[in-house]
Amino acid sequence: MRSKAQRRVMAVIEYDGTDYLGFQWQPEGRTIQGELERVLAELTGQATKIIGAGRTDAGVHAVGQVISFVPRWRHSLPELQRAMNCSTTRGYCRASDGLGG
Repeated sequence: MRSKAQRRVMAVIEYDGTDYLGFQWQPEGRTIQGELERVLAELTGQATKIIGAGRTDAGVHAVGQVISFVPRWRHSLPELQRAMNCSTTRGYCRASDGLGG
């Protein structure tokens, strides 16, 4: 069993995809997955892989998209949600319904 610091969490996100090349990471250009992984690396100090339950094309917005990841985070999930929301406002991407473990 994973420790509390290593459990997989689920987040429901929403975003304005206008300035992105879509959800899925690509080697050239900004993507939602790349932005979320960058933010999680800044917050936790470690690379964190995002798994999306779907993806969008370039310029497409989303509400209610589900992602999961295993954060290296020692604080509460609501604190992680607040930190992620504060760090992703440049292109407006946020965890809309909270994080669940």
